[in-house]
Amino acid sequence: MERGRIIERGSHQELLAKRGYYYQLYTMQWRRRESMSVLEKHA
Repeated sequence: MERGRIIERGSHQELLAKRGYYYQLYTMQWRRRESMSVLEKHA
């Protein structure tokens, strides 16, 4: 959603394959989780 409007539709796999807005959000979150995991291992 952007400004209250649906901007992409599809299953998780379909949305990832489109490499659009959903893909960007998903990969940002995945990178953040990986970074947090690395930090926790070194703490």
